[in-house]
Amino acid sequence: MLLSVCLITKDEEQFLAGCLDSVRAVADEIVLVDTGSVDRTLEIARSYGCRVLHRDWDDDFAAARNAGITAAQGRWILCVDADERLANPTALPAAIRDAAPDVGGFLIERHDVTTHPEDGQSDVYPIEILRLFRNRQDIRYEGIVHERPNETVLRAGLEIRSLATLKLTHLVNHLPQDRLEAKQHRYLLLLDREIESDRQNFWARYYRGKTLWFLRRLDDAKSAFRGLVECEACPLSLRASAWCMLASMLSEEGLHGAAVECVQESLALIPHQSLAFYVLAETLYAGGHFAHAREAYRRVRRSMDPDSRPSQILGDLCMTQEKRAFKLGCCALALGEIPEADRLFREGLEANPGHAGCHYGLARAALLREDLSAAIAHLESAVQSDPTWRTPRELLDRCSRHRHSGESPPANG
Repeated sequence: MLLSVCLITKDEEQFLAGCLDSVRAVADEIVLVDTGSVDRTLEIARSYGCRVLHRDWDDDFAAARNAGITAAQGRWILCVDADERLANPTALPAAIRDAAPDVGGFLIERHDVTTHPEDGQSDVYPIEILRLFRNRQDIRYEGIVHERPNETVLRAGLEIRSLATLKLTHLVNHLPQDRLEAKQHRYLLLLDREIESDRQNFWARYYRGKTLWFLRRLDDAKSAFRGLVECEACPLSLRASAWCMLASMLSEEGLHGAAVECVQESLALIPHQSLAFYVLAETLYAGGHFAHAREAYRRVRRSMDPDSRPSQILGDLCMTQEKRAFKLGCCALALGEIPEADRLFREGLEANPGHAGCHYGLARAALLREDLSAAIAHLESAVQSDPTWRTPRELLDRCSRHRHSGESPPANG
Protein backbone atom coordinates (compact mmCIF):
# COMPACT_ATOMS: atom_id res chain seq x y z
CA MET A 1 0.00 0.00 0.00
CA LEU A 2 1.14 3.52 -0.76
CA LEU A 3 -1.08 5.62 1.53
CA SER A 4 -2.97 5.03 4.75
CA VAL A 5 -5.31 7.80 5.93
CA CYS A 6 -5.61 7.79 9.73
CA LEU A 7 -8.05 9.65 11.95
CA ILE A 8 -9.52 9.52 15.43
CA THR A 9 -13.19 10.12 16.15
CA LYS A 10 -15.80 10.56 18.83
CA ASP A 11 -19.33 11.55 17.82
CA GLU A 12 -18.37 13.03 14.45
CA GLU A 13 -21.49 12.25 12.40
CA GLN A 14 -21.80 15.93 11.45
CA PHE A 15 -18.42 15.98 9.68
CA LEU A 16 -17.20 12.46 8.97
CA ALA A 17 -18.78 11.73 5.58
CA GLY A 18 -17.39 14.94 4.08
CA CYS A 19 -13.92 14.11 5.33
CA LEU A 20 -14.02 10.55 3.98
CA ASP A 21 -15.39 11.73 0.63
CA SER A 22 -12.35 14.00 0.27
CA VAL A 23 -9.74 11.26 0.83
CA ARG A 24 -11.31 8.04 -0.45
CA ALA A 25 -9.96 8.45 -4.01
CA VAL A 26 -6.31 8.40 -2.89
CA ALA A 27 -6.42 6.24 0.26
CA ASP A 28 -5.40 2.61 -0.05
CA GLU A 29 -6.94 2.20 3.37
CA ILE A 30 -8.62 4.41 5.97
CA VAL A 31 -7.86 3.53 9.58
CA LEU A 32 -10.29 5.08 12.05
CA VAL A 33 -9.69 4.91 15.80
CA ASP A 34 -12.95 5.55 17.63
CA THR A 35 -12.84 6.55 21.29
CA GLY A 36 -16.47 6.00 22.27
CA SER A 37 -18.95 7.39 19.73
CA VAL A 38 -22.63 7.03 20.53
CA ASP A 39 -23.97 8.71 17.37
CA ARG A 40 -23.82 7.45 13.75
CA THR A 41 -20.02 7.81 13.46
CA LEU A 42 -19.31 4.07 13.30
CA GLU A 43 -22.15 3.41 10.86
CA ILE A 44 -20.77 6.08 8.52
CA ALA A 45 -17.20 4.79 8.89
CA ARG A 46 -18.16 1.25 7.98
CA SER A 47 -20.21 2.41 5.00
CA TYR A 48 -17.00 3.91 3.60
CA GLY A 49 -15.03 0.70 4.21
CA CYS A 50 -12.88 2.08 7.03
CA ARG A 51 -10.87 -0.22 9.26
CA VAL A 52 -12.41 0.66 12.62
CA LEU A 53 -10.40 0.26 15.81
CA HIS A 54 -11.85 0.86 19.26
CA ARG A 55 -9.86 2.53 22.01
CA ASP A 56 -11.04 3.76 25.38
CA TRP A 57 -10.41 7.48 25.77
CA ASP A 58 -7.57 8.12 28.22
CA ASP A 59 -7.06 11.87 27.76
CA ASP A 60 -4.18 11.35 25.32
CA PHE A 61 -4.61 12.47 21.71
CA ALA A 62 -1.13 11.30 20.67
CA ALA A 63 -1.77 7.79 22.00
CA ALA A 64 -5.03 7.58 20.03
CA ARG A 65 -3.36 8.77 16.83
CA ASN A 66 -0.44 6.41 17.30
CA ALA A 67 -2.80 3.45 17.72
CA GLY A 68 -4.09 4.06 14.21
CA ILE A 69 -0.62 4.64 12.77
CA THR A 70 0.66 1.41 14.32
CA ALA A 71 -2.13 -0.54 12.62
CA ALA A 72 -1.67 1.21 9.24
CA GLN A 73 -0.08 -0.73 6.37
CA GLY A 74 0.67 2.06 3.88
CA ARG A 75 4.19 3.31 3.22
CA TRP A 76 2.97 6.85 3.95
CA ILE A 77 0.53 8.19 6.54
CA LEU A 78 -1.88 11.09 6.10
CA CYS A 79 -3.49 12.14 9.39
CA VAL A 80 -6.72 14.13 9.16
CA ASP A 81 -9.52 15.19 11.49
CA ALA A 82 -13.19 14.66 10.76
CA ASP A 83 -13.77 18.41 10.33
CA GLU A 84 -11.02 18.68 7.70
CA ARG A 85 -11.29 18.24 3.94
CA LEU A 86 -8.49 17.36 1.51
CA ALA A 87 -8.89 20.03 -1.16
CA ASN A 88 -6.89 18.55 -4.06
CA PRO A 89 -6.26 14.85 -3.43
CA THR A 90 -5.07 14.02 -6.95
CA ALA A 91 -1.81 15.86 -6.24
CA LEU A 92 -0.92 13.52 -3.40
CA PRO A 93 0.15 10.13 -4.88
CA ALA A 94 2.76 11.51 -7.26
CA ALA A 95 4.22 13.75 -4.57
CA ILE A 96 4.94 10.89 -2.20
CA ARG A 97 6.06 8.47 -4.91
CA ASP A 98 8.64 11.05 -6.02
CA ALA A 99 9.78 11.97 -2.50
CA ALA A 100 13.53 11.83 -1.95
CA PRO A 101 14.67 9.11 0.48
CA ASP A 102 15.82 11.66 3.05
CA VAL A 103 12.37 13.30 3.23
CA GLY A 104 10.46 11.97 6.22
CA GLY A 105 7.42 14.23 6.09
CA PHE A 106 5.71 17.10 4.33
CA LEU A 107 4.21 20.28 5.66
CA ILE A 108 0.89 20.95 3.97
CA GLU A 109 -1.21 24.08 3.93
CA ARG A 110 -4.27 23.95 6.16
CA HIS A 111 -6.90 26.64 5.70
CA ASP A 112 -8.56 27.35 9.04
CA VAL A 113 -11.99 28.78 8.18
CA THR A 114 -13.19 31.02 11.01
CA THR A 115 -15.92 33.59 11.71
CA HIS A 116 -15.13 36.97 13.28
CA PRO A 117 -17.48 37.33 16.26
CA GLU A 118 -17.71 41.13 16.01
CA ASP A 119 -19.30 41.24 12.53
CA GLY A 120 -19.84 37.63 11.41
CA GLN A 121 -17.28 37.82 8.58
CA SER A 122 -15.84 34.52 7.40
CA ASP A 123 -12.06 34.42 7.13
CA VAL A 124 -9.35 31.97 6.14
CA TYR A 125 -6.00 31.56 7.90
CA PRO A 126 -3.61 29.27 6.02
CA ILE A 127 -0.93 27.69 8.22
CA GLU A 128 1.79 25.08 7.74
CA ILE A 129 1.14 21.76 9.45
CA LEU A 130 2.87 18.35 9.33
CA ARG A 131 0.24 15.73 8.52
CA LEU A 132 1.91 13.62 5.80
CA PHE A 133 4.88 11.43 6.77
CA ARG A 134 6.51 8.05 6.25
CA ASN A 135 5.17 5.02 8.08
CA ARG A 136 8.12 4.18 10.33
CA GLN A 137 8.19 2.94 13.89
CA ASP A 138 10.31 5.92 14.96
CA ILE A 139 7.84 8.50 13.62
CA ARG A 140 4.96 9.00 16.03
CA TYR A 141 2.90 11.78 17.58
CA GLU A 142 3.95 13.38 20.88
CA GLY A 143 1.92 15.43 23.37
CA ILE A 144 -1.36 14.48 25.00
CA VAL A 145 -3.05 17.51 23.37
CA HIS A 146 -2.08 19.65 20.35
CA GLU A 147 -0.03 16.62 19.45
CA ARG A 148 2.58 16.70 16.69
CA PRO A 149 5.03 14.34 14.93
CA ASN A 150 7.56 17.00 13.90
CA GLU A 151 10.31 16.26 16.39
CA THR A 152 10.21 12.49 15.80
CA VAL A 153 10.75 12.97 12.07
CA LEU A 154 13.83 15.05 12.76
CA ARG A 155 15.11 12.66 15.42
CA ALA A 156 14.83 9.89 12.83
CA GLY A 157 17.44 11.78 10.81
CA LEU A 158 14.98 12.77 8.09
CA GLU A 159 13.99 16.12 6.59
CA ILE A 160 10.67 17.93 6.66
CA ARG A 161 9.80 19.64 3.40
CA SER A 162 6.88 21.75 2.16
CA LEU A 163 4.31 20.37 -0.26
CA ALA A 164 2.59 23.35 -1.85
CA THR A 165 0.26 21.27 -4.04
CA LEU A 166 -1.67 19.77 -1.13
CA LYS A 167 -4.19 21.66 1.01
CA LEU A 168 -6.60 20.91 3.84
CA THR A 169 -9.68 22.93 4.70
CA HIS A 170 -10.47 23.06 8.42
CA LEU A 171 -14.10 23.89 9.20
CA VAL A 172 -13.49 25.66 12.51
CA ASN A 173 -16.56 27.86 12.07
CA HIS A 174 -19.03 24.98 11.67
CA LEU A 175 -19.27 24.32 15.41
CA PRO A 176 -21.39 26.52 17.69
CA GLN A 177 -19.53 28.73 20.12
CA ASP A 178 -20.57 26.75 23.20
CA ARG A 179 -19.06 23.54 21.77
CA LEU A 180 -15.87 25.34 20.80
CA GLU A 181 -15.54 26.73 24.31
CA ALA A 182 -16.21 23.32 25.86
CA LYS A 183 -13.42 21.83 23.74
CA GLN A 184 -11.03 24.56 24.81
CA HIS A 185 -11.85 24.00 28.48
CA ARG A 186 -11.01 20.29 28.04
CA TYR A 187 -7.78 21.21 26.27
CA LEU A 188 -6.83 23.54 29.11
CA LEU A 189 -7.15 20.73 31.65
CA LEU A 190 -4.88 18.51 29.56
CA LEU A 191 -2.34 21.29 29.02
CA ASP A 192 -2.25 21.98 32.75
CA ARG A 193 -1.60 18.29 33.34
CA GLU A 194 1.29 18.27 30.87
CA ILE A 195 2.84 21.37 32.37
CA GLU A 196 2.45 20.07 35.91
CA SER A 197 4.54 17.04 34.98
CA ASP A 198 7.12 19.07 33.03
CA ARG A 199 7.55 22.84 33.38
CA GLN A 200 9.96 22.70 30.45
CA ASN A 201 7.19 21.61 28.11
CA PHE A 202 7.24 24.91 26.25
CA TRP A 203 4.89 23.68 23.51
CA ALA A 204 2.18 23.03 26.12
CA ARG A 205 2.86 26.39 27.78
CA TYR A 206 2.52 28.17 24.42
CA TYR A 207 -0.79 26.49 23.64
CA ARG A 208 -1.99 27.15 27.15
CA GLY A 209 -1.57 30.86 26.40
CA LYS A 210 -3.56 30.54 23.17
CA THR A 211 -6.29 28.58 24.93
CA LEU A 212 -6.58 31.17 27.70
CA TRP A 213 -6.80 33.87 25.03
CA PHE A 214 -9.64 32.04 23.27
CA LEU A 215 -11.47 31.73 26.62
CA ARG A 216 -10.97 35.50 27.14
CA ARG A 217 -8.83 35.05 30.25
CA LEU A 218 -6.71 37.83 28.85
CA ASP A 219 -4.47 38.67 31.79
CA ASP A 220 -3.64 34.98 32.28
CA ALA A 221 -2.93 34.59 28.56
CA LYS A 222 -0.58 37.57 28.46
CA SER A 223 1.20 36.26 31.55
CA ALA A 224 1.67 32.88 29.84
CA PHE A 225 3.16 34.46 26.71
CA ARG A 226 5.41 36.77 28.72
CA GLY A 227 6.69 33.77 30.63
CA LEU A 228 7.80 32.25 27.32
CA VAL A 229 9.42 35.32 25.78
CA GLU A 230 11.41 35.93 28.97
CA CYS A 231 12.66 32.33 29.20
CA GLU A 232 16.04 31.78 27.52
CA ALA A 233 15.50 28.01 27.58
CA CYS A 234 12.34 28.30 25.45
CA PRO A 235 12.95 27.34 21.79
CA LEU A 236 13.46 30.31 19.50
CA SER A 237 10.43 29.55 17.32
CA LEU A 238 8.07 29.50 20.30
CA ARG A 239 9.52 32.70 21.75
CA ALA A 240 9.08 34.43 18.39
CA SER A 241 5.49 33.16 18.10
CA ALA A 242 4.72 34.19 21.69
CA TRP A 243 5.88 37.75 20.90
CA CYS A 244 3.41 37.75 17.98
CA MET A 245 0.58 36.51 20.19
CA LEU A 246 1.31 39.28 22.69
CA ALA A 247 1.33 41.79 19.84
CA SER A 248 -2.07 40.59 18.62
CA MET A 249 -3.56 40.84 22.09
CA LEU A 250 -2.21 44.35 22.61
CA SER A 251 -3.48 45.38 19.20
CA GLU A 252 -6.96 44.10 20.15
CA GLU A 253 -6.81 46.48 23.13
CA GLY A 254 -5.87 49.42 20.89
CA LEU A 255 -2.28 49.53 22.19
CA HIS A 256 -0.81 49.64 18.70
CA GLY A 257 2.56 51.11 19.64
CA ALA A 258 3.21 48.41 22.23
CA ALA A 259 2.03 45.79 19.74
CA VAL A 260 4.52 46.99 17.10
CA GLU A 261 7.31 46.76 19.68
CA CYS A 262 6.39 43.12 20.35
CA VAL A 263 6.48 42.34 16.63
CA GLN A 264 9.89 43.92 16.37
CA GLU A 265 11.08 41.67 19.19
CA SER A 266 9.78 38.67 17.27
CA LEU A 267 11.49 39.72 14.04
CA ALA A 268 14.73 40.27 15.94
CA LEU A 269 14.63 36.58 16.89
CA ILE A 270 13.59 35.23 13.46
CA PRO A 271 13.72 37.76 10.61
CA HIS A 272 11.53 37.43 7.51
CA GLN A 273 8.91 35.24 9.21
CA SER A 274 5.46 35.52 7.70
CA LEU A 275 3.48 35.44 10.96
CA ALA A 276 5.16 38.55 12.37
CA PHE A 277 4.60 40.57 9.19
CA TYR A 278 0.93 39.61 9.17
CA VAL A 279 0.46 40.70 12.78
CA LEU A 280 2.40 43.88 12.04
CA ALA A 281 0.25 44.66 9.01
CA GLU A 282 -3.00 44.11 10.92
CA THR A 283 -1.75 46.31 13.76
CA LEU A 284 -0.64 49.13 11.48
CA TYR A 285 -3.90 49.02 9.54
CA ALA A 286 -5.94 49.17 12.76
CA GLY A 287 -3.86 52.17 13.82
CA GLY A 288 -4.55 54.01 10.55
CA HIS A 289 -1.01 53.64 9.14
CA PHE A 290 -2.21 52.34 5.79
CA ALA A 291 0.94 52.88 3.70
CA HIS A 292 3.11 51.05 6.25
CA ALA A 293 0.48 48.34 6.61
CA ARG A 294 0.59 47.80 2.85
CA GLU A 295 4.34 47.23 2.94
CA ALA A 296 3.93 44.71 5.76
CA TYR A 297 1.13 42.84 3.93
CA ARG A 298 3.40 42.55 0.90
CA ARG A 299 5.94 40.68 3.02
CA VAL A 300 3.46 38.00 4.06
CA ARG A 301 3.79 34.87 1.95
CA ARG A 302 0.96 34.35 -0.50
CA SER A 303 1.14 30.58 -0.06
CA MET A 304 3.64 27.87 0.69
CA ASP A 305 6.52 27.96 -1.75
CA PRO A 306 6.99 24.80 -3.85
CA ASP A 307 9.86 22.62 -2.62
CA SER A 308 10.79 25.16 0.05
CA ARG A 309 12.38 24.39 3.38
CA PRO A 310 9.99 24.67 6.32
CA SER A 311 9.71 27.94 8.17
CA GLN A 312 11.48 28.27 11.50
CA ILE A 313 8.07 29.22 12.94
CA LEU A 314 5.88 26.19 13.65
CA GLY A 315 2.50 26.80 12.05
CA ASP A 316 3.77 29.86 10.17
CA LEU A 317 1.00 31.89 8.59
CA CYS A 318 0.52 32.78 4.95
CA MET A 319 -2.27 34.37 2.89
CA THR A 320 -4.32 33.10 0.00
CA GLN A 321 -4.00 35.09 -3.20
CA GLU A 322 -7.52 36.49 -2.83
CA LYS A 323 -7.04 37.50 0.80
CA ARG A 324 -3.75 39.21 -0.01
CA ALA A 325 -5.42 41.14 -2.84
CA PHE A 326 -8.26 42.11 -0.49
CA LYS A 327 -5.93 43.39 2.24
CA LEU A 328 -3.80 45.36 -0.22
CA GLY A 329 -6.95 46.69 -1.88
CA CYS A 330 -8.25 47.93 1.48
CA CYS A 331 -4.98 49.78 2.03
CA ALA A 332 -5.22 51.37 -1.41
CA LEU A 333 -8.83 52.36 -0.80
CA ALA A 334 -7.93 53.92 2.57
CA LEU A 335 -5.18 55.90 0.83
CA GLY A 336 -7.63 57.21 -1.80
CA GLU A 337 -6.08 55.14 -4.62
CA ILE A 338 -9.38 54.01 -6.11
CA PRO A 339 -8.11 52.64 -9.47
CA GLU A 340 -5.42 50.61 -7.69
CA ALA A 341 -7.97 49.33 -5.19
CA ASP A 342 -10.25 48.32 -8.08
CA ARG A 343 -7.40 46.47 -9.76
CA LEU A 344 -6.47 44.58 -6.60
CA PHE A 345 -10.02 43.57 -5.71
CA ARG A 346 -10.57 42.29 -9.25
CA GLU A 347 -7.29 40.39 -9.03
CA GLY A 348 -8.63 38.72 -5.91
CA LEU A 349 -11.85 37.75 -7.68
CA GLU A 350 -9.83 36.18 -10.49
CA ALA A 351 -8.31 33.85 -7.89
CA ASN A 352 -11.64 33.27 -6.12
CA PRO A 353 -14.79 34.65 -7.78
CA GLY A 354 -16.76 34.10 -4.59
CA HIS A 355 -14.54 36.10 -2.26
CA ALA A 356 -16.96 38.29 -0.32
CA GLY A 357 -14.28 40.74 0.82
CA CYS A 358 -13.22 41.62 -2.72
CA HIS A 359 -16.84 42.13 -3.76
CA TYR A 360 -17.34 44.39 -0.75
CA GLY A 361 -14.16 46.31 -1.60
CA LEU A 362 -15.38 46.86 -5.17
CA ALA A 363 -18.69 48.10 -3.77
CA ARG A 364 -16.87 50.62 -1.57
CA ALA A 365 -14.82 51.80 -4.54
CA ALA A 366 -17.99 52.11 -6.65
CA LEU A 367 -19.63 54.26 -3.97
CA LEU A 368 -16.63 56.59 -3.98
CA ARG A 369 -17.22 56.98 -7.74
CA GLU A 370 -20.95 57.47 -7.02
CA ASP A 371 -21.84 54.38 -9.06
CA LEU A 372 -24.70 53.11 -6.94
CA SER A 373 -25.79 50.33 -9.33
CA ALA A 374 -22.34 48.75 -9.41
CA ALA A 375 -22.06 49.04 -5.63
CA ILE A 376 -25.39 47.26 -5.10
CA ALA A 377 -24.42 44.48 -7.53
CA HIS A 378 -21.17 43.78 -5.67
CA LEU A 379 -22.85 44.02 -2.26
CA GLU A 380 -25.42 41.45 -3.37
CA SER A 381 -22.56 39.15 -4.41
CA ALA A 382 -20.82 39.71 -1.07
CA VAL A 383 -23.97 38.86 0.88
CA GLN A 384 -24.55 35.76 -1.24
CA SER A 385 -20.94 34.58 -0.72
CA ASP A 386 -20.83 35.26 3.03
CA PRO A 387 -24.37 35.41 4.45
CA THR A 388 -23.20 35.76 8.07
CA TRP A 389 -21.14 38.91 7.39
CA ARG A 390 -23.30 41.77 8.63
CA THR A 391 -21.32 44.74 7.23
CA PRO A 392 -22.12 44.31 3.49
CA ARG A 393 -25.71 43.38 4.30
CA GLU A 394 -26.19 46.57 6.30
CA LEU A 395 -24.55 48.67 3.58
CA LEU A 396 -26.72 46.98 0.94
CA ASP A 397 -29.83 47.95 2.90
CA ARG A 398 -28.65 51.57 3.06
CA CYS A 399 -27.82 51.65 -0.64
CA SER A 400 -31.16 50.14 -1.58
CA ARG A 401 -32.98 52.76 0.48
CA HIS A 402 -30.98 55.51 -1.22
CA ARG A 403 -31.80 54.15 -4.67
CA HIS A 404 -35.51 54.12 -3.93
CA SER A 405 -35.46 57.58 -2.34
CA GLY A 406 -33.33 59.19 -5.02
CA GLU A 407 -30.85 60.54 -2.49
CA SER A 408 -27.07 60.55 -2.97
CA PRO A 409 -25.34 57.21 -2.23
CA PRO A 410 -23.54 56.70 1.12
CA ALA A 411 -20.03 57.46 -0.18
CA ASN A 412 -18.30 56.52 3.07
CA GLY A 413 -20.01 53.14 3.39
